[in-house]
Amino acid sequence: MSPDHIDVLIPAYNAAKTITHSILSLQNQTFKDFSVHIVDDGSTDGTGELVKALMIDDPRIRLYSQANNGIVDALNNGLGYCRARYVARLDADDIAQPDRLATQLRFLNDNPDFVAVGSNTRHIDEAGLPTGSYSRLSMPIKGNPYSLPAKEPYIIHPTWLVRRSAVDRIGGYRHVPLAEDSDLLWRLSEIGQLHNLTEILTDYRVHENSLSSSSVVNGRVMAIGSQLAAFSARRRREHKNDIVFNSTTVNSLKIVPTLKAMTKSTEVVLGQDELVDFRACVAAKLLELSSYRPYELDEGDCRYIRDALAAMKQYRPTISQSEVRAHAISAAARLCRAGRWREGRLLLRPDDTMSFVIRLLGRMPVLSTARAFVLRKRRAHEMVK
Repeated sequence: MSPDHIDVLIPAYNAAKTITHSILSLQNQTFKDFSVHIVDDGSTDGTGELVKALMIDDPRIRLYSQANNGIVDALNNGLGYCRARYVARLDADDIAQPDRLATQLRFLNDNPDFVAVGSNTRHIDEAGLPTGSYSRLSMPIKGNPYSLPAKEPYIIHPTWLVRRSAVDRIGGYRHVPLAEDSDLLWRLSEIGQLHNLTEILTDYRVHENSLSSSSVVNGRVMAIGSQLAAFSARRRREHKNDIVFNSTTVNSLKIVPTLKAMTKSTEVVLGQDELVDFRACVAAKLLELSSYRPYELDEGDCRYIRDALAAMKQYRPTISQSEVRAHAISAAARLCRAGRWREGRLLLRPDDTMSFVIRLLGRMPVLSTARAFVLRKRRAHEMVK
């Protein structure tokens, strides 16, 4: 095995519709010195059979099967079969651009202080067609676990190329609810630098069946998990005992009926001095997620967000909520346009009225004249102030 050999790790569950295209995108790489490790997580749609057929003509492809235990076990299992210095991630429904591996390998070879590198992505739909949208990631060095919500040192998971030694050093993936990737990045950032290349090196499939997009329930779980990962990073920075994550947390969260109850069930791992902060961070994160995911908040979510942010304003009056307020106003406008005025009003404060009206009318072309009037009134009001 050469020093530049790359192991590509793909967890797969019921990916028969897309996995062939994902593997083909690897076979079309300009860099050829790699192996593909596919962990079939108990698929029932023939995913494994499709991979076996591809293995006949390409000995670089390896298949491992496990009972349906979820992505964390699949990833850690797959890491156990990886022997190369570098491990690349790809999801079973995403597409690697031909120069992806070569470009990322060159970056890590040229920058020994960096432990992982990702890239921007082009979004494709379920049929593999471009949606017209792209990711625009900031540099992971800007991660801040104390902001509202926590600003993660984020790299899109299926775009990673990471040094295997770094993953081993931090102990692999942990069972953080729908946030195993950001948790790993927090820990990687503590032992080396992370980077996002500006190039678009992966096509990222956005569809209804993806975990991150499928329902507001997953949005709640992701909001909680991402903030637990950040609070875990806070504790390590403050030399406190780390949070212990276990494999039952995700499933137990999904059967809890409300965001309030979900958050309550995870608070047993936090200290009393962390609770107000944590609740507000979860509220702010769910608002952020709902701004670009295909789901909306229900009345319980809105009440939780209103109460958590109000408590945070009293607890830490100096922390900036400007971006959170913008997300809240946008969410309120979307809800009201859908006729859900009661829920939308829960997200608004008295001083949000003008911004809310502008946001509400901005997506209603027939009211453009009214919107222009409101904008003129707002400018006049600001000049008086």
